[in-house]
This record gives sequence, C-alpha cells and structure tokens, in this order.
Amino acid sequence: MSQMLNELKKARDIYLPNCPEWFEGSLGKVQLEQIECFFARLRERNKELNLTARDSLEELAILHFLDSLYILNMLPKQHSLNYLDLGTGAGIPGVILKILLPNYKTVLIDARQKRLKFLDEVIAELALQEIITVHGRFEDLAHEAEFRGEFQVVTARAVAELPVLLEYAAGFLARDGVFLGQKGSQAQAELAEAQGAMRKLNLSLLENFEFTLPVAEAKRAILKFALVANLAKKYPRSAAQIQKAKLI
Repeated sequence: MSQMLNELKKARDIYLPNCPEWFEGSLGKVQLEQIECFFARLRERNKELNLTARDSLEELAILHFLDSLYILNMLPKQHSLNYLDLGTGAGIPGVILKILLPNYKTVLIDARQKRLKFLDEVIAELALQEIITVHGRFEDLAHEAEFRGEFQVVTARAVAELPVLLEYAAGFLARDGVFLGQKGSQAQAELAEAQGAMRKLNLSLLENFEFTLPVAEAKRAILKFALVANLAKKYPRSAAQIQKAKLI
C-alpha cells in the first residue's frame, strides 16, 4: 500500500462515524485509488501551477480530502443532480465529489485557464464521465442561459468573503437549490456580515456546521444556504459594482 493511500484511509476512518447512511459503502478501494491518482498529479504539477499551498501527504488527506468528505452530510439525498464547483482551483472539492458521486452532472468553473487544463488532463486520466470545465468570470457566466438557475448544488472553497461569494453563487442556483460555502476560522464573522446579502438574494441559512480538522487544529465551517425565492435578474452585479460595494 502506498503512503498516500494509507493517509487517505486514515482520513476516511476519521470521517466514517459521521458518514450519512445513504452514502455508506461508497468510500471503497476504487474511489480511494482514484483520489490517490488525483493527488499524485496535483503534487507533480503544484510548483508549476501553484495549485495548493499545502501538499504534504498528510495535508492532502486531511485538509483537502477529509475536509471535502464533510460536505456529504449536507447534500440532498438524490443520486443524480446538476452540481457546480465555483472557483474550483485545484479541483477541490469538485473532482473529489465527482469521484465519490459519479452520477452527479458536474461543472467546474474557474477564471484560470492553466488550472482548468490540468483538471481536463486529470478527468481524462481517471475516465470520469459527465464532468466539464468552464473558463470564465462568475458574474458573467451566472447570466448565461446555459448556467443560470441550473444547479441543485453549488460549492465554493476559499473564493471570496461570504457577502461577495453569495452573490456569485445565487445566480447559478435552481429554486430550492443549495449553496455550500466552505469557510475557515472567520466563518461566523463573515456570516454576520452577510445578512443583508442573504435578504437581497433570497437565500436562507439552513445549516451552520463547524468542525476541527486534526492538522494544526484547523477550524472549519460549512454554511448551507437555500434559494427560497426567485433571484432578481440584476444579480450578480458587474465586477466593478461588486468591487465598489458589497451587498448590505
């Protein structure tokens, strides 16, 4: 067994007591080997593409894989749906969730073409189906008919502060779709600041899940929002407007 695979199994075992019943049995050898391959390619290209600041074997397993696993507890109990990872970067959590939930029709959006090219190579190597990468700005793509209101689940990790992130995400959500924002130690302060944005964007907080990862006692939160009424057509605003003033 490779050292990376061993670290992934340790991370999985930390998570298993929290695993939802509907997902039990889906964290097996095949999935872990695919994630091992993904992380191996990530480490090979990290210096060139600056994919992640934390790429030791333990950090990949805990700060990226285990961190992504906790999203499973927040997902709708549907075997097939449209899923978007917004600002996917190195493909976390988007590629990991696609491996674990192969029936999800997955879109990975990012503004950095080189990172998307890397992800295209990984997707081809792993023979993943029904997953595409899209290059563009969030505030523009959210107004395109192909993407607006099309996703039952949207995730984002380390993309922007929460009031801005909610504005980016809302345009992609289907009515009653959920947005899962992965945040760090400032999650609760950002949530307090985002109350005005939530009202204007018709987003309701469904869940506020806090946990600590066993590497440097890293504090994490996953904030789960639902789009509870139709979004006004003007959102998201232009990049210049967003930069000038957050929704309050």
